[in-house]
Amino acid sequence: MKKIISLVMATVMLLTVMTTAISVSASETETTAVGDSGTVGTISWRLDSNGTLTLSGEGYMPEFSIGDAPWTGYDVRDSVKTAVIGAGIKSISAYAFYENENLKTVTFLANSKLEKISQYAFEYSGIESIVLPSSLKTIDSYAFYQTESLTSISSNASVTLDQYALSYCNNLTNVNMPNATFGTYTFGSSSNLQTLSAGTLKEYALYQISSLKTVNLTNAKSIGKYALYGCNNIKTISSNATTVGDRAFYNCYSLQTVNLPKATS
Repeated sequence: MKKIISLVMATVMLLTVMTTAISVSASETETTAVGDSGTVGTISWRLDSNGTLTLSGEGYMPEFSIGDAPWTGYDVRDSVKTAVIGAGIKSISAYAFYENENLKTVTFLANSKLEKISQYAFEYSGIESIVLPSSLKTIDSYAFYQTESLTSISSNASVTLDQYALSYCNNLTNVNMPNATFGTYTFGSSSNLQTLSAGTLKEYALYQISSLKTVNLTNAKSIGKYALYGCNNIKTISSNATTVGDRAFYNCYSLQTVNLPKATS
């Protein structure tokens, strides 16, 4: 009888230990899979329960390949709804917010030192509008490629946008960047842009953006060749640009008034 009781007790104890081990293992797996904070290079990140991703630290963000940024992993990225970029961060690297489709808002803290937004940084993200810091110098090609929820972008920065930087942002209607330099085919061939405030336009910068109705080029230093080719809904162009390239306004069928008081060539 004693042997039977001992055997039963041993079996119960064994089952208890196994159950505890399984529970601990499951708990550990859940915690590590959802990870909510970490460090990449000199940048620290933290994702809270409300979906706010906070990036802090000093210097340039490490370069990423697709899916390498820890907050873009399959087990994390759907939880990211808001991103807060610390003042000391100088760059947003390639693919930093790739396919963060639930990311709607990006905020830059006061006195931001941000200098660069790299290629594909916000590709396929869900950003609806964004105000970029005045410290920004470069927005690389395809930086906001197919950010289809984006409706407006603004900044006072003297920033240069490379080719296709805002391409296939099909709901982008308002761009207010009066000191920016727009590169070749900044908006690609697909655009619903309505109003634009810009600085210098390089060649083909607004090529065949037929949806564009209002353009403010007061601060432009130059307007490149074919810069507004085929923008056939613009009625007035006024600019302090000193140089205007060949066929800059070609096929602007609705154009009625052109004011270029400082143009010398």
